[in-house]
Amino acid sequence: MVKFLDSSQVSGRLTRIIKEANKELVLVSPYMELDTRIKRVLKNRSEAGINIIIIFRPAKSNKDAIEWLKKLPKRKICSRTYLHSKCYLNEKQALITSMNLTKKSNFQNYEMGILLNKENHSDVYSSIKREISHLIEVSDEKYKRKKESLDTSKNTHKLPGNGYCIRCKKKIDLDPTSPYCGNCYKTWKKYKDPEYKEKYCHICGKKHKTMINKPVCRKCYNSYKNKLEFKN
Repeated sequence: MVKFLDSSQVSGRLTRIIKEANKELVLVSPYMELDTRIKRVLKNRSEAGINIIIIFRPAKSNKDAIEWLKKLPKRKICSRTYLHSKCYLNEKQALITSMNLTKKSNFQNYEMGILLNKENHSDVYSSIKREISHLIEVSDEKYKRKKESLDTSKNTHKLPGNGYCIRCKKKIDLDPTSPYCGNCYKTWKKYKDPEYKEKYCHICGKKHKTMINKPVCRKCYNSYKNKLEFKN
């Protein structure tokens, strides 16, 4: 599903994306001015244990919003100079839009956006996630909670620098929700058999019986289940 949204629809859908997040929520907005409604739903999701990632542009106007966001228990906050992208997503949907997360954008400006569903457009969704990962990597500054790691689990394994195609073992971006290289994905897509047996673990690259919904070996899954997103 790809759907065009006008101003009023963008605002409503953004709220729904926050409310319906059950695993992860990503907010990419150069400028932020959080109203009471947005603060309430963000606080609710954070207290429910959702991982929240915020990427913004370093600007004086963002100071109050960032100070409030820093108080949330599970969050990663990154700043990036020259950021102009606006994107909001949870584990099921992504919203690409012209709207900043500000009161003016929300209530005064004429905005528009495109909504896509991960289930029907997994390749596009994965591309968005890869770009977000890149933005985090090149961030100017990352705000950490005092005396607390962003990852509160006991898992101390560092993420590998890349992943492997589970069919041909070609090095690709690390993303268990998209474990094929481009060519192998095209081949798999012809039949779309979610239980088709493949040859390699997406994370370590070692020989292992895998499939698109279970792309890693048990050892890698136990090591990285709290650091990476996996298909249900």
